This record gives sequence, C-alpha cells and structure tokens, in this order.
Amino acid sequence: MKRANPNFIIRLFRKTKSGVILGLNVLFLLSILSNMVPPSKTALLAPFGFIIVPMVVIHTALFLLYFRSKIMVSVIALGLLIFSSKFVPSTFNLRASSEDRGIRVMTWNVKNFDLYNWTKNKYTRAKMIEKIDSVDADIICFQEFYTNDFEFNNIKSIKKLGYSYYAFYPAYTQPSGNRWGLAIFSKYPIKKQKTIALHKSKNKMNVGAFAEIDVKGRIYRVFNAHFQSIHFDYKDYNYLSDVERKPGMFNYLQSKALLRKILPSYVQRESQVLKLLDRIGDNPQTILCCDLNDIPNSYAYHLLLRNLNDAFLERGSGFSNTINIVSSLFRIDYVFASKDVKILNYKRLKTALSDHNMVVVEFE
Repeated sequence: MKRANPNFIIRLFRKTKSGVILGLNVLFLLSILSNMVPPSKTALLAPFGFIIVPMVVIHTALFLLYFRSKIMVSVIALGLLIFSSKFVPSTFNLRASSEDRGIRVMTWNVKNFDLYNWTKNKYTRAKMIEKIDSVDADIICFQEFYTNDFEFNNIKSIKKLGYSYYAFYPAYTQPSGNRWGLAIFSKYPIKKQKTIALHKSKNKMNVGAFAEIDVKGRIYRVFNAHFQSIHFDYKDYNYLSDVERKPGMFNYLQSKALLRKILPSYVQRESQVLKLLDRIGDNPQTILCCDLNDIPNSYAYHLLLRNLNDAFLERGSGFSNTINIVSSLFRIDYVFASKDVKILNYKRLKTALSDHNMVVVEFE
C-alpha cells in the first residue's frame, strides 16, 4: 500500500486549518452553554459538558501559538477561555483544607454492598463495612443501600459501628424482605425524617430523603438524594472503555443508542433537582449529600450551586473523580452545604469496593 505523502498532509492541514479552528471554537462554545441552557429547552447541548476540559487545554494552546501571528484566532481563544472560567473550577480545583476537626460527613454509593458479587470477591461486603468504620464519620449518607432481615442485614452491621441512630428510606421492597433505597446513619440523635418524592412512579431508586440531626444542640438538616441514572449496562460501559483506549473503535450506531439513554436523563435530573431545591428552600444549617449522576459541567449541578456551596469548590483539590467507570475525571457524587455552614475539609477516598468512591467532608 502506497504511503501518504507527508507534504500532501501538511498542505491539506494548511488548507483546512481555518475550518478546524472554527470547529473547535464552536465545540468550546457548546461545552460552555451546556452549563447554562436547561435540558428541558434542548437536551442536545447537555453532552457537550464532557469536553470542556480538553477544550480549555486546546484553546490555551491556540492562544499561545497564535497570539503574535494571528491576533483574531488568539483573541477568540482568549475570549472563550474567559467565558469558561466560571465553570472550569468545578471540575479541577486547588484549595487547601483546614487543620481543624469538625463534624465529619461521608457520602457513598455502595452499589447494594456487592449483593450480586460484581467484584467476584465474596469478602467485599465485609471489607466495605471495615472501610466505613475506618473513616469514623459522624453522619453517613448511603445511596443504593440494600438490606434484609437475614444474611445481609446491613442496617444492623452499620449500627454495630456506633451509629445508634438511622433513617432508612426504602424505594423498593420485595415480599421476601429485600429492600433497596437511601439511608442516613448518625452518631447523634435524629429528630425528624422524611422521604422526598423526586419521581412520579413508585418503587424508583431516584429519590430524596431528609433527616434533622441534633449535634450537641446544633440542628443540621441533612438531605440525601440519588438522582436520575442513565441505566447503562455492561455492554455500554465496555464500548465506552474501548473508545477511550482506541478512538478508532467509535461506532455510529452504538453511540446513537447511548445518546437515546443519555438525553432524557438530563431532562429528568433538571426536574428532580428543582423538586429537591423546593424542599430545601432557605433552611439554615443544611447539608446535601447526593449521587447526582451528572458531572460538574452540567445544568443540574449549576442549579444546585445557585443555592448551595459545593464542598469541593471550597476545600477540594485536583479532579476528585468519584466514579470508577470509563474515565478518571468524572465527579458525580457531591456534598453541598447552605451558605451559613463553614466547610473545613474535603477528601475523596478512592476504593475499588464499589464503582463509586467515598466523599468525606468536615463542617464547623
């Protein structure tokens, strides 16, 4: 097979360079708008939030490369970088944590405590309990919490760690006693508790919950929520992993099928976040732990940020990926707090025991 002439490739690039740069500018603009435009208006913009970080890198390079030779290219690149500056810190941040020890809150999607043995390790559940104990949190919020009254009585197992108070919100219950849902455990008394419907149908895992916790005379209103999932199966995840390793494996039909799952979930999360915010209102001393199932460069995330502070933005560092599937850059698990709550520390604790990492935050 005859090799392509290098000079031809260079000439082709020079001819199409303006079009390539224009295309990159459009992609960057779309990634910025994905943070601002409600999916209920158009969900087509939402997936572009995934490319904002590479677009920042590319446009920084364009600015440095052309700031002397092509002023217009560099000015547009700089303008887009400035326009995006509000949204980039939510993905990558550099903040120092305090040395003080405060009220420690942990959130973790435990994926049913490995009920279906997806790790292929029968000791995973016991290791998860040990990991929870090692964190020594004062309050814990679990998503995808599973329990029954027999072999897998996870409520009993967590209580043995010193969490005398708990609130379990079953979203789905079987006649046999198997139950799935959200849970809040506390070393301090829980005064009130309530489930918050985020979905029209019953027996849905995408729900919210509320517990009023008395910490040494100070009342914290702790919310826990699991927002709309995309419901990818293992075939979908394997395809995404293959494309991440080898972009040449991109398949149009498989990608189109994924989009059919992804786009409706953006609209549902927008609606669910608005319902939860309506319940949170302007209550003081509020903490929200959640599996948002969405990245920081999303409309749903910025809805929450209007009313609450993101603990990662206040005290986090790096990318703080919380999901162990496909990419190491994705943060979809969060701890938020009302403006009157001082955030002291933020940590992401990496673990292979679940497909989600732990997030641990300390408050004054």
